[in-house]
Amino acid sequence: MEALPKAQRNALFEAVAASGLPVSDFSLKAVSSFFPDAPKEALITHVPSGSEFQIFPERDSSFFTCCSQIVDDPLVSLNYRMNFGEVASHVLGWGRELAEWLNSADLWKSVPEAAAIPGELTPESDNTQFTPEEQKVISDQLKAIAETVKKDYDLTAEQSAKLDEKFEEAEKASRRMGRKDWGLLFGGAVFSLILADVITPGVAGHILMMIEHGLGHLFGGPPVGGILSDGRN
Repeated sequence: MEALPKAQRNALFEAVAASGLPVSDFSLKAVSSFFPDAPKEALITHVPSGSEFQIFPERDSSFFTCCSQIVDDPLVSLNYRMNFGEVASHVLGWGRELAEWLNSADLWKSVPEAAAIPGELTPESDNTQFTPEEQKVISDQLKAIAETVKKDYDLTAEQSAKLDEKFEEAEKASRRMGRKDWGLLFGGAVFSLILADVITPGVAGHILMMIEHGLGHLFGGPPVGGILSDGRN
C-alpha cells in the first residue's frame, strides 16, 4: 500500500520536476514506520547522491512532519505539523537546494592537494610574530606573485585591483599577526577571490603553491627558494 494517495504523489512529482534535476534520478517509495500500526512513511530519494526527503503522515493523513538531507550535509528536521501543501513546498525547496549543491564546486576540494594553506603547512610550528626581515620577504613575495598572476592570467583592471587590495591587506596583517594565523588568513583571502570571481580555483592553487615555494620556510619548513630566489638558497 502506498503511503500517499495518487494526487499527493503526483504533486510531489511536480515539485521534484521543478528543481531542474532529471526526474528519472528520483524515486518515491513507501517505508514501514518504526512504530506499530503507524501509517507508512513516504521516502523521496535522489538516487545518484543518496539525498533523501522523508514524509511522516499522521494517522488521519491530514497533517505531516518531515526531515531531509542533502548529500553529506546535516539532517534537517521539520518537526512541526504541516498540511500537504506545505510538504510539497518543502520538497520543492529541497530539490532546488539539492540542484544548487550539485552544481556548486567544493572550493576546498578544487585546489590541488599540493597547494597547502600556509598556516597548515606545519601545524606543529609556533605562532610567533614575523621578524622585520621576514615581513620584508612577505611583502616582496606578495608583490611578485600579484604581478605574475596578473600577467599570466590576463586579469581585468577590476580583477587586478581586487587582487592588489587583498594582497595589501595580507601584507599589512603580517606586521601584527602570528605566522600560523597569518597563513590561515592568507588562505581565506585567496578563497574569497574565487568567490568574488577574481580568480579561478586553478589560479588559487597556483598562488598557494607559489606561497608554499617562496614562504614555506617561514612556517617551519626548509627554505626551498621562492619566485624571488636568486639561486643562492
